[in-house]
Amino acid sequence: TEIVRPKSLLDSCTIEGKIYCVPVNIHSWQWLWLSNDAFQKAGVPTPKDWNEFVAAAPALEKAGIIPLAVGGQPWQASGAFDVLLAAVGGTDAFLKVYKDKDAKFAAGPEIAKVFKAADDARKMAKNTNVQDWNQATNLVITGKAGGQIMGDWAQGEFQVADKTAGKDYTCLPGLGLNEVIATGGDAFYFP
Repeated sequence: TEIVRPKSLLDSCTIEGKIYCVPVNIHSWQWLWLSNDAFQKAGVPTPKDWNEFVAAAPALEKAGIIPLAVGGQPWQASGAFDVLLAAVGGTDAFLKVYKDKDAKFAAGPEIAKVFKAADDARKMAKNTNVQDWNQATNLVITGKAGGQIMGDWAQGEFQVADKTAGKDYTCLPGLGLNEVIATGGDAFYFP
């Protein structure tokens, strides 16, 4: 336990004083990855937030570019929804739904905005025909898609493709709306 910093990382791995897992990495989901080339080709500025991204979608489509790349695996769609909830609904909305389980709030107008954003995302992603997350990321890297909601692990794909942040692509934490980063990660579990 002396090498784990901060020690709070072990809290979720410890039961009655015994350690049952060890965290091996930490990631965050709340990123909108954008192809600067795709927006340039479409003749519109690279968006600074989700709302500008949605507004730019028709120009991308007119230029033959998929606005939003989403792979076909269910975890990608559910993860994107959670990101939309935190970004569009805000941190308080996210906590009221997931922590407090507030059904009345979840049926209200704040969450209706999130479902509208999810519907926008579904429409923008309708022409994506890839399965894996990194294939969707590659559509952004190659300028075939305008953007992707994906975790910080997508950075590795841009790095391998020798792309430079700010020049070749833009990444917006919290979709440029709510720059709060929630973290999660992976762990090795043992008896």
